[in-house]
Amino acid sequence: MKVPVAVFALAVLLAVAMRAQAPQLPTEISSIRHNSGESVTPYFEGWIRNANGTFDLVFSNLMLHWHPTPHSVFPEWKRVLAVDGLLLFSCFGPDTLQELRAACAEALQESYPMPFIDMHDFGDMMVAAGFATPVMDVETIRLTYPSAHELIAEARALGGNPRDDRGRSIVSGARARALLAALERRRDHAGRIPLTFEVAYGHAWKPAPKSATETVISLDRLRAGLGVRGV
Repeated sequence: MKVPVAVFALAVLLAVAMRAQAPQLPTEISSIRHNSGESVTPYFEGWIRNANGTFDLVFSNLMLHWHPTPHSVFPEWKRVLAVDGLLLFSCFGPDTLQELRAACAEALQESYPMPFIDMHDFGDMMVAAGFATPVMDVETIRLTYPSAHELIAEARALGGNPRDDRGRSIVSGARARALLAALERRRDHAGRIPLTFEVAYGHAWKPAPKSATETVISLDRLRAGLGVRGV
């Protein structure tokens, strides 16, 4: 049975510690009751245990860019959506953390920053998954910080870098100081250090399945057609 006006909420598993705990989460959390009385079902990474067409709304807030294969997420979202159900999501775009990336390029040449996918590619993924009338939009948010330490602390709070090939060792004191100095050189006219976030927004609908059509042509009609062509 389809859950009326249910929200399929997608939790963000960011830190490695949360990933380690994730196998226990789906069995412990099945749904959350919102103050409005509606049912909210958390989603952790690749687990979707719900039946086809369960939800009217799938909502993903700043999760999709953390998934290693985002193109595989859209078909699952479409599967659990009811016909005419709505998909809403937001994610970071390629210009996110550009100041921190530039500082890392100067001070930590061996670093492998996390890549972010362009919004047009997400639009293509929605089309490939079979969503109808997909729309993408983007905005750029620029935050500023009084110190490089606070900027790095906030970037770390976002969840770190999920790349498998990222550096595993602790950065040396000299390299850490070089990174802080590279960020300090990026202070703006107000004396603060900027950090850019490109936030992409997308929405699309699950269309009704196309009805299969069948055309029957008699042998007499085929013979007549072949005769007209002089065969």
